[in-house]
Amino acid sequence: MTAEIIPFKIEQQDDGELRISETELAHRLGYKREREFRSVIKTHRARIDRMGFAERRRETSGDNGGRPKIIEWFTEQQAIFLVSRSGTKVADDIMEALAVQFVEMRRASNQTPLTKDLLRLNILSPEVQVWEKRFEKPFFDNLHRVMHLKKPGRNNHPNCGHFINRYVYEFLFGDLGLEIIRDANPRAVRTSDVGVDEYRRAFRHHQMLKSDHIPAFKQHIRTLNTLLGISTSVGHFDDIFNATFPKHHTQIGFMFNELQKRTPTPERVA
Repeated sequence: MTAEIIPFKIEQQDDGELRISETELAHRLGYKREREFRSVIKTHRARIDRMGFAERRRETSGDNGGRPKIIEWFTEQQAIFLVSRSGTKVADDIMEALAVQFVEMRRASNQTPLTKDLLRLNILSPEVQVWEKRFEKPFFDNLHRVMHLKKPGRNNHPNCGHFINRYVYEFLFGDLGLEIIRDANPRAVRTSDVGVDEYRRAFRHHQMLKSDHIPAFKQHIRTLNTLLGISTSVGHFDDIFNATFPKHHTQIGFMFNELQKRTPTPERVA
């Protein structure tokens, strides 16, 4: 279907921004009445406004004139977000084709692609997921042993977090994906019981993910635990890791490698 819905009517506005109208989106998504799509816009108005300015124009209803009405024109980020919230059967096809055409039009006008916005919509859950244990005790036991670290009480050594960021989140989603997850789950200052300021995140990173990613996420953790179980050092783990996964998958996000530029291979944790 993707080939059939291109081209969209996307226009470059006076401010240089590429935009698509609510009328065009409603038509492509298959809404029989534009006001049904406007209800989607109204529901998500606050989030749309946080993404930037939506241009409003007074336009007539047809080529032959008619009663004028206010039409909103949305940026790529706003448009893709609205498509993802439309709930129509063709939404996925529309979102893919829309992103492709925006990229092609930007390339033609020498503008920079907004890959990060597309990744954000694909990676992040609309709401923070309920916490569930994703890393079992054997994983951290193996990790401390391989990294030659002493477990500090009930908590894990800080270097465990660096390892997980590199070999779980960066491996699966790429360095840009990890950046998006961190942005959605920022550090906040908290005062500990002994009066020391600590910088901690309100949630676990995996609570930011869409539920669609959890099966692959859990399988990857099981694979890492197996590799850690037979490793004797970080260097040994690196060798086994790179032998287990194809080289090109260790350089870019495994789940979104078609969307991102290549990034450096994760460095060994000292």
